[in-house]
Amino acid sequence: MAIGQGINKQVAILKQPNQGTYTPVAGAQIMRRESSSNNLKIATFDNNELASHQQSTGKTHGLRSVDSALNGVLSAGTYSGMIGSVLRKNFVATASLTGLALALGGVLGAYTLTGTGLLVSGGFKIGDVIRITLATGLNADCLNKNLLITNITATVITVKTLNNSTMTTGSGTACTLALAGKKTWVPDSGQTKDYYMIEDWQSDISQSELFKDVVLGKLDIGLQSSGNATIAVSGAGIDRSTGATRILTSPTAETATNPLAAVNGLLIVNGVAVSNVTGLSISIDGKAAPVGAVVGSSIAPDIQRGSVDVSGSFTALYSDATLSALFEAGTQINLVAVIEDNQTAASDFVSFSMSAVTLDGDGKDDGEKAIVRTYPFTARINAAGGLALANDHTIISVQDSQAA
Repeated sequence: MAIGQGINKQVAILKQPNQGTYTPVAGAQIMRRESSSNNLKIATFDNNELASHQQSTGKTHGLRSVDSALNGVLSAGTYSGMIGSVLRKNFVATASLTGLALALGGVLGAYTLTGTGLLVSGGFKIGDVIRITLATGLNADCLNKNLLITNITATVITVKTLNNSTMTTGSGTACTLALAGKKTWVPDSGQTKDYYMIEDWQSDISQSELFKDVVLGKLDIGLQSSGNATIAVSGAGIDRSTGATRILTSPTAETATNPLAAVNGLLIVNGVAVSNVTGLSISIDGKAAPVGAVVGSSIAPDIQRGSVDVSGSFTALYSDATLSALFEAGTQINLVAVIEDNQTAASDFVSFSMSAVTLDGDGKDDGEKAIVRTYPFTARINAAGGLALANDHTIISVQDSQAA
């Protein structure tokens, strides 16, 4: 008897045109994964009856629903569609600023780009990664480098090179500033609600499980100083169908971008690069769940969602009281995490930016070792953000250099 093996299973996803529509069956994407768990659940009700035979009459089946979870190693472009669904906005490009006269000044770690209309005319924000893609007069070592924005005004953008390389200061004309890749964020209005078909195809035993109307609601990111960056995406669906034939036919092969490792990352806390961080976790929870049962149907009519919550924690070697002071004062800070593929100037990356964060603790461990403190945090919507302002009016934004 053939037994299904995990190595032979393919997990493919396809965004549905709308709820309840399960065609077309082409255009799906096979997902890279460390593990995937898609399961049908059926509520049961105890038959608490008393009868003369003094024996249980069992249980009755009730509402059907689906739990969906996928765990993987974070890589550029691989999970952008799913991330956009959790944040309720597709990844979008930011229009480049062209024809600029720029003066490049400052020092390593805090270079400045001085011009006009940089904030009002552009859509760039603190936490964005941009590149100078074209310039007349500037040195070649300024072009096509990942530059993280740590501050922005109408006339000055302060940036840090992600690979910590130097740039030659000077002036240029006909300069172009471009966002590297695309961004998504939790929007004020026009929030999307995406429904997915997710198929587990077991080719070794010719078995298909198709999970329908899955709404992705939760995203967890993990960074460890000695390992790969991880991602976990989960959601809730309405039902499952099974068969011996693949439903999501001819899916696109898995992406081929490199896994991202935390050693190639950068964490900015309150505008300052932190060099002693040993780990970081971010949880984005939109609280997706079936709306509940209705009379006459064994499946829920829809998947409900709640407000988007963002929380997490990071650990850091204990070197001074700076972070503890921020915790005690309840200071609202920004927190930006960028994870790169490597240390080249224009490396692929995924970044997470929260501009209204409060630290909720500063507990420390002990022992015959370096002391590590843990800083849990909670993010909130930045009421001071918006158009022509330094931050987005959102709780979190995500940028992906390879987002479709």
